[in-house]
Amino acid sequence: MKGVLHEHLKLSTTEAAKRMGVTRQKLQRVLLKKVGLASEVALRFSAFASSSAEMLLSMQIAQDLSQIRTKIARELLDIAQIRSQADE
Repeated sequence: MKGVLHEHLKLSTTEAAKRMGVTRQKLQRVLLKKVGLASEVALRFSAFASSSAEMLLSMQIAQDLSQIRTKIARELLDIAQIRSQADE
């Protein structure tokens, strides 16, 4: 999103936020990946930049899963071990 706004559309975060109907702070937090992309912002961005909200949300979900998978990798292994022990 950040690349589209700044490089392709040549807009500041403030101007893009105004056009999308969100606060600059909200958009900035999404662009800096301080918060995840909410459905509402994805829809507003897709209407503004002629993109797909579904694609944006799919990318967000993939990123979230990757981060969480790394964070809880050991716990996931333990869960798999418990499941295999129950099968024996």
